[in-house]
Parts: sequence; C-alpha cells; structure tokens
Amino acid sequence: MMKEKYTLAMIADIHLGVMNSERQKQELESCFFHDLDKMDELDAIIILGDLYDKKIYLNDRTTSVAIWFYNRIIDIARRKHSKIRIIYGTKSHEADQYNLIDQIPLYDVDISIIHTVQEETLFEGVNVLYLPEEHMYS
Repeated sequence: MMKEKYTLAMIADIHLGVMNSERQKQELESCFFHDLDKMDELDAIIILGDLYDKKIYLNDRTTSVAIWFYNRIIDIARRKHSKIRIIYGTKSHEADQYNLIDQIPLYDVDISIIHTVQEETLFEGVNVLYLPEEHMYS
C-alpha cells in the first residue's frame, strides 16, 4: 500500500576533514543526528555528495569520524527502518573512499552508493533521478 507522504532527510557537502574532527563531529551530532533521532518517521536519509573533503589515511583522525558517521547513520536507519542513499560527489573530494562502509555490518539496512546517473523507484510512486558529479568523455 502506497503511503500518502514520505519523510526524507537530506544533507550535502559535509566535507569530512575540512575542520577539526571533534568540532565537526559535535556539529553533525547537534545539527543533524539529533534531529534525525527525534523524528517519529524517517523513510530515507540521502547524502547529496562530498561527504569527504580529501583523501584520508587510516591513521588520520578523520577516518575515525567517518566510521562514527557511518555507524550513526546506519543505527538510525535500522531503528527507523529508513533507506540510505549516498550520491557520489566531486571525485577529488570523494577519492573513491566509500569502500570504508564495507567494513561496517549492514545486516538489514537498505543502503546504496550512487556512482553514476541512474533512476530508482525509491518508494511506490516516488521515482528519483540521481545525478552524481560525472564527467562524460565520449
């Protein structure tokens, strides 16, 4: 049965690594995750590109913030039965680093990373055209 209304949370241009890691973590907690936690319904969480600011290394503090971010978003999605979509952003920022999420147990979370232009029926009656930053060469 199709719902009459869907609730989506979207955030863009987080740029992990652009500022002090602890400050960025606190800001994400107070300005994003806090609100998601309070929502009665949340059908989908969509990251609209540029989660990262630059290539990060395993021993970089930003890596632990990225892992914390993934764990928080996955925990919320699991509790609220939400889908997660991550749209690939600027190549120089993202640096093919979304494979970090492969190290986190996903179990029953519906999560997709969108690398190329594509369509999806996110919910019955809700069709989405994803347009990640993609350069056409031919």
